[in-house]
Amino acid sequence: MKEYKATRKCLVKPEKKDNNKNYKYIDVVIGVFFDGTNNNKYNIAYGKDKSHAKEVKEWQKKETHDSYTSDYTNIKHLWKAYPQNLSKYIDKVYIEGVGTYKPEENGLSSGKDDSGMAAATGRDGFSNTGIDAKIKRAQTLIKASIDAMISQNSDSRIKSLTLDFFGFSRGATTARSFIYKIWYFYSYFNLRTNIHDKPIFVPRLYYMLGIPYAVEINVRFLGLFDTVSSYGLNHKNDVDFLRLKIPTGFVRKTVHLVAADEYRSNFSLTNIASAGKKGTEIILPGAHSDIGGGYAQEEHEYLYMGYMPSGYELTYRPVFRGYMTFERLHNDKWINDYLYNYASDQYWRRNHSKAYNSPPPYRRVRNDYARIPLKIMYNLAKNQIPLFDQRLIMKETILIDPKLIELGKKLETMANNGKNIYKIGAESGIYYNADPKGPMRKLILSIRAKYLHLSAHNKTVMGFIRPHTAPFNHKRDIIQG
Repeated sequence: MKEYKATRKCLVKPEKKDNNKNYKYIDVVIGVFFDGTNNNKYNIAYGKDKSHAKEVKEWQKKETHDSYTSDYTNIKHLWKAYPQNLSKYIDKVYIEGVGTYKPEENGLSSGKDDSGMAAATGRDGFSNTGIDAKIKRAQTLIKASIDAMISQNSDSRIKSLTLDFFGFSRGATTARSFIYKIWYFYSYFNLRTNIHDKPIFVPRLYYMLGIPYAVEINVRFLGLFDTVSSYGLNHKNDVDFLRLKIPTGFVRKTVHLVAADEYRSNFSLTNIASAGKKGTEIILPGAHSDIGGGYAQEEHEYLYMGYMPSGYELTYRPVFRGYMTFERLHNDKWINDYLYNYASDQYWRRNHSKAYNSPPPYRRVRNDYARIPLKIMYNLAKNQIPLFDQRLIMKETILIDPKLIELGKKLETMANNGKNIYKIGAESGIYYNADPKGPMRKLILSIRAKYLHLSAHNKTVMGFIRPHTAPFNHKRDIIQG
């Protein structure tokens, strides 16, 4: 599968009008895929290469190589399934996530450490891996793609440019910010008129997309997985600063899949209120990366966020994974009866100076659930993007567990009909809005312990930043986007 690496700048100058020349007008389609923070398909491929096994084992002990030890996200799977046919002027570009470096010219991983500062703040800093850098990277790749397609026929001229965008986490933020910038300059110069008889040179659009004359531009589809901006140090409302509102006259259809069980303090959700009737927001069970993907095949989540809890902590304090009490972990089905009893025994032994096992008790959580949001996004996009490779999507969304299969079918049906079992409240955050004792709720609870992650914990970045803490009430901040 061919990917384009821009090795030179597009130096096409504004064309002089030639009334005697018969141009072949073409319609160009490009899919643009922004991966999530610390998600990078090149680095994952490097980490999966068995020849790097010793390196990866050492990296798993560090906090600077998350992008090498995780797994592919739903952005990567959608990118792979997106059509590519240069002879029909259809192409796609992939932009690695904030906090990670672009690949070498040969398309292989750079091997560089992830940037903890960029991952924590979204800013470029010294690493040049923040949101702004990823927009510039997209511009470079789009220019290279257009240049390659135009070079097939020197007499061809672009009539229209159709863009499809997909993004996860800060990649969703980057996609929204980039779209707004394109729309702003496109609408400012009123480029929809006199496209062919008056070739207008628009410097800013030329800089952004490499097109030296006016063309029709539209965003056909915008697919977002759990938009998080968390830009700078305050991690609050960045909608105006980053330009995250969706121009509805420019974007035909927006789909936003939201994580119902995400509530970390630094992971405020920016919704798609600005999309209006052209937007569909579906809230699904799971944490941030349960929706966008990227967890390793099996994650170990230590229950107690320390070494071993005292008797008081074991009974009363929310010092366990997810900033929950031990009892709540069990009552809310985040751990099953076996793990609850085993952990209780181990903690009792520790507090009574008895022999106990190492390592401390932990949850074992698989990444299979993320295949459900992938299938849902595909279902909602395929009518807009008819040439998706269904075979690849089916391969990446295979489920084995009967309970997951049942849940997936029910969530797909609801999403296809634009329905939600969760609701977003102005003050209450995201909450379950169906029968709390009904079969759907019971089904969700039955798969929690094995398949849904608890993303809130006390692990640090750069030794002192704690980006994964949670508020006492476990309510996620919602920003109107």
